Amino acid sequence: MGIAIAMQLSLIALLCVSMGFAALSYYLGFVKPDRLFAWRAQAAFVCLTVLLIPVLSISLWLQATATLRLAETGIAPHPKLGASIGIATGLGNEPIWMFRTTATEEEIAEFYRNRQHRQDWEILNDSPIFLILGKDRQRMTVGTHSGRQSIVVTYSLSEDSSN
Repeated sequence: MGIAIAMQLSLIALLCVSMGFAALSYYLGFVKPDRLFAWRAQAAFVCLTVLLIPVLSISLWLQATATLRLAETGIAPHPKLGASIGIATGLGNEPIWMFRTTATEEEIAEFYRNRQHRQDWEILNDSPIFLILGKDRQRMTVGTHSGRQSIVVTYSLSEDSSN
């Protein structure tokens, strides 16, 4: 099964615009400096290349690899998952993933009720709006909710301290 790589289009557009402004500010600040505006263009170039462009690039890379990190847990990403949302990309000790999807809530639930999509994970709680899966001392909550324009799927991995 192939894993789709998706990123937020707004971040891609912002990165492209930032790179364009960085090129323009380099030109106006270093290649053809004007006495009145050169320092502003140079400052803009430094801010864009040192802060904004790296942060956007890292965010997009994390979004692009979010489904791979989810698959490493033994939970197969739903085939209709779209872009990862924000910085909920599955990092840290108790990671959270959020994706937009074109699937319905019922399609998501049915997908994870099928054992082959969750490897060694057992269903601990099956409700209409979320599933709780368990493996060893780990718990994975798979929930869905309808947004304004799409359905959002949230995966949350945690350690069960009650065992």
